[in-house]
Amino acid sequence: MQLQAAPGVLAVLPAAMPWAVAADGVAQAGARALAAQQHQWPQPAGRDLAGRDPAERGATPPWLLLVLPTPSAAVPGDALASAWHQALALQLPPAWAGDVAAVERLLTRALALAWMADRFGPLAHAGRVDAPLRAWFSAGWADFLAHRSLLRVGLWTADDYADALNARIAAYLAEPARALPNAQVAANSALAPNLAALQAMRGEWLALQWHQALRRAGHPGLDAMLRQQLVAPALARRDGPISAPLATHRVVAALRSVLHDRPLRDLQQHIDQGQPFDFSADSLGPCFQPAPAGARGAAPAWQPVAAALQQADCQGWLGLGPLADATGPAGARTDPVARAKGQKAARKAGGKAGGKAGAKAGATSRTQAGGTARAKGTAKPARKPKAGKPAR
Repeated sequence: MQLQAAPGVLAVLPAAMPWAVAADGVAQAGARALAAQQHQWPQPAGRDLAGRDPAERGATPPWLLLVLPTPSAAVPGDALASAWHQALALQLPPAWAGDVAAVERLLTRALALAWMADRFGPLAHAGRVDAPLRAWFSAGWADFLAHRSLLRVGLWTADDYADALNARIAAYLAEPARALPNAQVAANSALAPNLAALQAMRGEWLALQWHQALRRAGHPGLDAMLRQQLVAPALARRDGPISAPLATHRVVAALRSVLHDRPLRDLQQHIDQGQPFDFSADSLGPCFQPAPAGARGAAPAWQPVAAALQQADCQGWLGLGPLADATGPAGARTDPVARAKGQKAARKAGGKAGGKAGAKAGATSRTQAGGTARAKGTAKPARKPKAGKPAR
């Protein structure tokens, strides 16, 4: 084995690496992924995950980044990344031809998956094994945050972001199962990678829509709302009692304080029922515009607007610049009637554990790419929810 150090990271790699990427490149990629995560969750929220701020890192143990070849039983060509407290694992096929940018992307998503699984409250009811119903949140929103994080800190260009989202949209529109209800998709996702990917894509489209809606209502956006829902690490649980709200219930209640009943409608239509998403000119936000029409029958695609990352609207959408804190109609944040309606909706949602649709669609992710083992004290597995029957 060989050791390779980078800021906040100690990488442990095979002495003879079969991959084209260099050991130092892997370690530096891990350091940049951690720094991006810390930027996503500013102090003190990101303190425990990203190894504290630079001035304190000397007194903080570095993250362990373990890099190993994938086991022989793994799907050929698959690269796997996962994150736990203060540790990252990267498993690469012997013939993997990815570069440093691919390592950054894998580790950034792994960190986002672990964060979504651990920092917003339970994702499942104890004993029900219903976490897969909520992969739209745990996996889909991890993708939403990871992609934005890569763009925000400069690890991706606007073209990189557009290329990644265009590929996902094309895959989504070509997926035969995209109209299946969530319960049916969740019941089979463990054995069908395409269904697990479908759940994540549904969640990312939902996050993009709600982020845009929040911005138009004068709210800073989904990132800011999520920061208000963080649970202290000491209180984090992967599952909880049926009497307590799940992470998704809390998030939906917070969204309803601004968006009123829209979150419940969207969850019921696009997650519970599986109604396919439509894509419009502004689906990817103000940084992007529709690309010129391609070949007949090709999926729609987007490209960056001119000087995208220098545009104030685009910077605000990313949580940067003078418009990061608010946008939308003048007075949208201070209108007392709208605020009163939002507070009433939030109270009603909170009293019902996030509303009926929130209870149905609740949260999960197949956390193999960014989670940990089941929490201590978790009840023994119960039967999976039947397809077509949402878990409440």
